[in-house]
Amino acid sequence: MLAKDGLADIDKPVKNYLPTLNFYNNEMNNNVTLRDMMCHRTGLSRYDYSWYYFPSASTGTLMKRVQNMEPSEPLRRKWQYNNFMFMLQGVVAAKFTDKSWQDNIREKLLQPLGMGNTNVSLVEWVKAADLAKGYSVLHDSAINKKDYYDISGMAAAGSINSSVSDMAKWVTALVSGKRDGKEKTGGEQDVRDFLVPGRRITIKQPLHRTLVLVGFKSADPVGNQRRFYFNITPNTINLRVGRPRKRS
Repeated sequence: MLAKDGLADIDKPVKNYLPTLNFYNNEMNNNVTLRDMMCHRTGLSRYDYSWYYFPSASTGTLMKRVQNMEPSEPLRRKWQYNNFMFMLQGVVAAKFTDKSWQDNIREKLLQPLGMGNTNVSLVEWVKAADLAKGYSVLHDSAINKKDYYDISGMAAAGSINSSVSDMAKWVTALVSGKRDGKEKTGGEQDVRDFLVPGRRITIKQPLHRTLVLVGFKSADPVGNQRRFYFNITPNTINLRVGRPRKRS
């Protein structure tokens, strides 16, 4: 959305927008882009212990920790998930809009899509009348209710709490580019950027079974039909997006 509004170029180094951000070396400083961060191809592995065991509500404090993260792969060589990269995208959005990441999500996505059962903070979540609760099993017998974990500092990486019906609205808007059947939520290029054909994810820990889901069909804003296929095997998850076909 920042790119669409002309505020940022997702293919320019992110340090252009966050000068105080430092990666492990100058090669990363000079080359890592917002697109790299969105695609999880920076070369950084998860480093989740850095925020999970040492939490902070300050994005500035968390951002300083990125400098100590040594990459395990060259830039753009391999897909590796890293929550800090999504947190930093939230920082970029806040800088350009003078609004928090949470307010941007509410105003630009949740409200226009009518996602009234979705929120972006633990404070809002615990006030919900009907919410999911987590449990663990102790010693293979005792069921123990788990407390929610506040990740407000890392909010942009995973603080959206939603329902199945609301997420259906998001998926519908994403694949069709429409809201309420008529208004566009993004341009055709936006949809293509989200759904890159043939993106392959390798899972190191094998799954116990093979699952195959042959996806769904949707029409884009100009009436072309497109099929989406998900294939889950013991070692990979594949998303394949079929080429657009004119509606007959």
